[in-house]
Amino acid sequence: MGSKKPSTWSVTLKRDGKSQPWGIRLAGGADLNTPLIITKVYARSPSESSLRVGDIIRKIEVYDARDLRHLDAQNLFGNADQSITLVIQRDAPQFNGSSSNSSPIPVTNNHQLNHQQHVTARPIGNGLYGYERSAQSPVNNFCRFPPSLVDSASPYDWDESHDLVALDQQ
Repeated sequence: MGSKKPSTWSVTLKRDGKSQPWGIRLAGGADLNTPLIITKVYARSPSESSLRVGDIIRKIEVYDARDLRHLDAQNLFGNADQSITLVIQRDAPQFNGSSSNSSPIPVTNNHQLNHQQHVTARPIGNGLYGYERSAQSPVNNFCRFPPSLVDSASPYDWDESHDLVALDQQ
């Protein structure tokens, strides 16, 4: 048998309005240094037919999920009106000899989302949470930040002791 290879595809969830929940629970985020993972899918929800527990969210609308804090992801879901588009990664099931018509249709794209990035977290520019590529990071053919943000030096040197000083002064 071959090894499990993840498949990636796009899905658009639809709901009646903001009062109807999407029907998922998320874990992870850039602030937790983990991918956004679906930990629960509720029955009779807009997500029930498309998403499964363990799915990794790679994009929410136009935003690369590797750059989203947990709260940012929650806000994107909460502020979406009647639809939201996600790029999802799921491990392919092991072949067990039976056929299934419920497998997703993979997205054809020019980049691979299944390799791990070597990134260093640091505040950038106006204090937004972001990432900077490290020297050993593989080169991607898409850009998560405008080059002016990644290549320019921060207007201040970030020092974690600033957080401690602020806490001590309270």
